[in-house]
Amino acid sequence: PVPLGGPPSRGTQAAPPAAVAGAGRRDGGGGDGMAQDKPKEGTSAARTSEAQVMQGDVVRSRVRSNGQLGWVCCITPETDEGHVYWQPHSGAPAADSREPLGSLQCADRALIPGDIVRRCDIGAGEGQDRGGRERDAMGMVVGTEVLLDLQMMDAQLQKDGTVRRSVPASSLRHLVPIRLVTWVVHRADGWLGRVQSWDEDLVIRFKDRCSSGCSTPGGSGPSRCRVRAANLKQGLSISESFYRDFFPGLAVSVSLQEFRSGNLEVEWLTGDATRISAGSEANGEGTNAAQKAEAVIEEVCVGTARVEWLAQVPLRRGTSSEQPPRSDGCPEDKLLFLLGEAECSSRWALGDRLRFDGNLAEVCNVETFVDVRWQDDALSVRVPARELQLCNPDAFSFFPSELVCQRSLDEGASVVGPFRATSPSTPSAGSRGGAGSGGGAGSGGGAGSGG
Repeated sequence: PVPLGGPPSRGTQAAPPAAVAGAGRRDGGGGDGMAQDKPKEGTSAARTSEAQVMQGDVVRSRVRSNGQLGWVCCITPETDEGHVYWQPHSGAPAADSREPLGSLQCADRALIPGDIVRRCDIGAGEGQDRGGRERDAMGMVVGTEVLLDLQMMDAQLQKDGTVRRSVPASSLRHLVPIRLVTWVVHRADGWLGRVQSWDEDLVIRFKDRCSSGCSTPGGSGPSRCRVRAANLKQGLSISESFYRDFFPGLAVSVSLQEFRSGNLEVEWLTGDATRISAGSEANGEGTNAAQKAEAVIEEVCVGTARVEWLAQVPLRRGTSSEQPPRSDGCPEDKLLFLLGEAECSSRWALGDRLRFDGNLAEVCNVETFVDVRWQDDALSVRVPARELQLCNPDAFSFFPSELVCQRSLDEGASVVGPFRATSPSTPSAGSRGGAGSGGGAGSGGGAGSGG
């Protein structure tokens, strides 16, 4: 399968969409997004009005009657299939399946400010969208609004059937406010940096119960332990593959081989390893290597983070240190997370858990709206993200409010600028690619060479 982008995962610490896909991001690489939203030959008119399904999209099946939502893990272009993890439905466990892309409908797509997009609908006639804009017109996302449906959970961390609809994501906070390349400031030393990796410590509760003779505080009760840096270790996995990150209430499987060999750094809070038995033993399955114990996550917290420090920043009190802090082993409480509203909103995905009105809740639906500034300077407000397709601008595409410099084709002439682009037809606007290197005047030589 070829990764095309998608929501980041704390468990695997995958890069966020802007870093992985590149499609539609001004600083990204990626494939030729210009052709991604063109319908295949023979596709019906109804299908051409919908966005092509991409990795990370929230989708529903055209052939399933229950309206079940899922998220696309990866796409296999050779077979035109997507690997979808479906939400648990009607008490049944989560499942995954490979589905033809033609049988999937995009229900939502994560977009962030700066993404370059194109409309997918052609309702007003061939070559135009419903607003009468040319089909190939591109625009830049300049604002986002994300609404979440939340499935509430009871004190036993079980879903109680209550759903809160259309809660603004801007009013909510992630349980673990960290992702790859998250911007942070060291509170004491005053340095700006980007998170490269981090440790997630878990408190897990096993189903086994200690006997009344437990020597640990609290007497009889469930065996509990703290597993340090669980996201970076083998031997501990989420039982239901629908969930991508560690959250309170999720069931996990622990490999007893890794557990007893010391590969997992464990601190026992109640009970000990001798009281833990594998579920596979009861069924007479396999060897010790295959034995796993079932547990439930009670708490998730960031242990230490590894940060790439980039520059000094002014502090409200005191002065910044001349030397950057240590890059590895920085405690979370020493970091100030610089999460803007757009970043906080765009990071939500199906299955995420959070605190809402003091109770635990799970995200069961995501709806994203964006504001788009088109190349003709028109502004479209609250466009559903599912109606937009990411695309890659070429070297000669310009957008309102971009800063540009005039590029001279005469080696002896001085370069004048900068200018502010007001439309793609601005005479003074120079291209991002060199005039010579791009095959224009000079063809490899001249002032444009090297771009």
